[in-house]
Amino acid sequence: MKIKNKVVNVALPIPLKQCFQYINCSEKNDIIGYSVSVPFGKRVLKGIVISEVNTPITKNLKTILEVIGSLPYYSQKEIDFFF
Repeated sequence: MKIKNKVVNVALPIPLKQCFQYINCSEKNDIIGYSVSVPFGKRVLKGIVISEVNTPITKNLKTILEVIGSLPYYSQKEIDFFF
């Protein structure tokens, strides 16, 4: 199976009201609602993927380190409600 890299928005537990873009290189194509580990500065944080983005991949985007779990934590309805 060919893995297609996509750019996704990830909500992180930090005091900023914005999402951050990361590259999804995992075998799972649709990871909206999943918990992920991502690099953030010198730290690794856990966040939630809230959407895919139609943006070209640039060299300054970082890659998702790990998709956590086999099922999403939040449904699309819950994401739409909270974000």
